[in-house]
Amino acid sequence: MPQILVFGASITQGLWDKEGGWGNRLRKYLDRLYLSGKLKEDWDVFNLGIAGNTTEDLLQRIEFETKQRILSGIALTVISIGLNDCQWINDKKTYRVSPQKFKENIIKIFKIAKKYSKNVVFLGLTPVDESKVDPIPWASERSYKNKLIKKYNGLVQTICKDYNVSFVDVFNKWMEIDYKKLLEDGVHPNSEGHSLIYSLIKDFLISNHLVP
Repeated sequence: MPQILVFGASITQGLWDKEGGWGNRLRKYLDRLYLSGKLKEDWDVFNLGIAGNTTEDLLQRIEFETKQRILSGIALTVISIGLNDCQWINDKKTYRVSPQKFKENIIKIFKIAKKYSKNVVFLGLTPVDESKVDPIPWASERSYKNKLIKKYNGLVQTICKDYNVSFVDVFNKWMEIDYKKLLEDGVHPNSEGHSLIYSLIKDFLISNHLVP
């Protein structure tokens, strides 16, 4: 029974998507294949996204939660984290998690994931509608800024190359389209946005023979 673990924050959790997010859509895709007889064994997909998480939070839980789900072996771990790390704290004029600390956390997260998973994939960050989240309505002392998201997205991409982790870019692809219509509240994707993320990650996983 191959297992896929999906780690992240609120977008991974699937907030504001009637289908439960891109991770849940991936689970349904594999469920359909199994139930139709196209797969000989069931694939378990565990959505382990927690709203509000930063890399600091994920680092504290990734190994424990991974160990709780080891059955016949983890075929794949997908990680998507960092949007909350690069929040700008307006009065202090600093990042929520500094670039250096962010890099250190990502490296530690990758090392833990690779201890248990045959394959590790990082799903890149998504841009925001700054007119709605600078400052953030539900956390007015902080802001999301696309230039900072781009910076952290680039940091992860470089680390992925160094640690042999696959990187699926979302930020730069979305910047080429009218992405603001894909956001429910300026930061979280709506159902259309989640559908596009799902298609992107599913196509990547299929083309790289990581899922059927």
